[in-house]
Amino acid sequence: MKSLTHSCRSEGTKLQRRFFVAGIAAFVASASVGCATMTRGGTEKLVIKSEPSDAIATIVETGVSCTTPCELELSRKMSFELQFELEGCETTSVRIVSGLSGGGTAAMLAGGLIGAPIDAATGANRSLTPNPVVASLHCAPQPPTVPQP
Repeated sequence: MKSLTHSCRSEGTKLQRRFFVAGIAAFVASASVGCATMTRGGTEKLVIKSEPSDAIATIVETGVSCTTPCELELSRKMSFELQFELEGCETTSVRIVSGLSGGGTAAMLAGGLIGAPIDAATGANRSLTPNPVVASLHCAPQPPTVPQP
């Protein structure tokens, strides 16, 4: 009878250990929820350049602009048209696309069923492409300067 009691206690201790390990695993899994949201955030710094520089780069959909070279902090969830204007040059546009990123996809796998919707809602699983943006403007040739006597 003594060995039966000892055996039951031993089984009970093993069961407690299993529940403890399962609890730790659940805690770790829930702590990693929304991994991309925590590491990448919902915005991205878009680096904007032009050749020649000093062009006005404007997001057509919002009117937000800057003079190149410049950087804008933008939502990862938004695709948009970026228009470049400089006096004496043809207006040029570049399409910026919001797409799933490799890092966001890996975080989605790690975050599981709970983290994936959080990252999708914040845009943390996305990236803006191209980044950096480099626009080549076609400008009219400048007339040669003639020195004044």
